[in-house]
Amino acid sequence: MDPIPADRRYFGLRLLGIPVLLHWTFPAVGVSVGLIVGSMFLTTSVLLALQVFFWTAAAVVVLVLVHEFGHAIAARILSLELVTIVIAYVGGRCFVTKKPSPREDLFLSGAGVLAQIAVLVATLSSLWLLGAPTSLPLKCVVIVFTGGNVLIMAVNLVPSKDNDGARIFNALRTLWAGSRA
Repeated sequence: MDPIPADRRYFGLRLLGIPVLLHWTFPAVGVSVGLIVGSMFLTTSVLLALQVFFWTAAAVVVLVLVHEFGHAIAARILSLELVTIVIAYVGGRCFVTKKPSPREDLFLSGAGVLAQIAVLVATLSSLWLLGAPTSLPLKCVVIVFTGGNVLIMAVNLVPSKDNDGARIFNALRTLWAGSRA
């Protein structure tokens, strides 16, 4: 297991009783997406561009937190002792005290995307029941929680280094090899 970061660039807090370490770069992904989307409105109005930037950035940050809390909830369901969630740069990592079994790791690694699917279903259900939002903040949230959400899910599921996709792939490979033995 990777060591938990212990330097001063992290801010520690508890969210819903779960210890969280936030790196100062964590909002960078939200700010980056917010800048890209907000800049599309600069020719219309600087105030509109600033509002779109703020609400888009905030929605992306919330989506990343939902993803990581999906892992934390899975750890609790599996009775794995959760040490902390570390959120830095464009994502995060959920640390537990013991190495999970392949079956546990499959659920633990997939739980972030499952939480995102829950957000997607809730957003699409709200759109179906209530119609499209009329306020700018809700429009930004809907865009992030639908299209942005699907994009983030896809990125998470592509196996790369030690991300969720790689851990899911490795757990499935181990389970497949064990079932064939």
